Amino acid sequence: MRERFKTKNKGSILLLTLLISGYLVFFTSRFWLPASADMVDPTPLYETETLDSYSVYLTKWEYSRKDAAMEIIIEIQTSDLIDTGLTFSAVERNAGELDITAVDKSPEYIVLRISDVPEGWREVSLHLQKDGGKNTLRLYTNIDEVTQIEDLPEKSKDGYQIDRLQGQIGYDDHQISLIENKKAALENENAELQERIDELERAVYPTEEEADDALERVEQAQKSMEENTESIQKYQEEISEIETRTESIQEQIRDLETK
Repeated sequence: MRERFKTKNKGSILLLTLLISGYLVFFTSRFWLPASADMVDPTPLYETETLDSYSVYLTKWEYSRKDAAMEIIIEIQTSDLIDTGLTFSAVERNAGELDITAVDKSPEYIVLRISDVPEGWREVSLHLQKDGGKNTLRLYTNIDEVTQIEDLPEKSKDGYQIDRLQGQIGYDDHQISLIENKKAALENENAELQERIDELERAVYPTEEEADDALERVEQAQKSMEENTESIQKYQEEISEIETRTESIQEQIRDLETK
């Protein structure tokens, strides 16, 4: 009897120990688990965001640990006849507001530099507002996803313009990639449609009704292929236009580099 009681007592103590350990792990995990699990996802480059009458997208967000600095480039479009401009601020999730400056800007773009980025930073949000407006657009990056580079020195106006133009080339490459994917999908669909047409034309049909039905399906597939081919041609024209624009931008970069 006494031995049985000791065994039960040991079992209860073991169960209680496991429960306490589980609670400790759960409530203290935020102090020792990697912080990336609860960080906000970074804002994708080249993806248009809307703020009041403005449409904006990022083309660059780089960070240099050595220089404790970030460089952010934003392309801007607005439907306002009189552009009042955008105001901005940057906040690190633990350190609070950061030192941010517009090192180059125009109505079409803005290049921002964040200085004195704290060594242990985890997540930065860039806050944009229409000058005099109430709405805020927040763009994000985090230490795991930001593009990290060795050096990020301060540059001349020409240097920042080159960065902006390189960002536009990145945007062009992204657009071409999206169009190429659409074009490839239609090309694959046409190949499948052609295979189906070949199957229908090779088949032997016992009745005239079945033959007429097959002929109708062949004609439908051929019509779809024609429509796809027209779309493929339009996509190729779009790609050619973007490539021409990219060549023009590259020429602008060469001119700035040789000034």
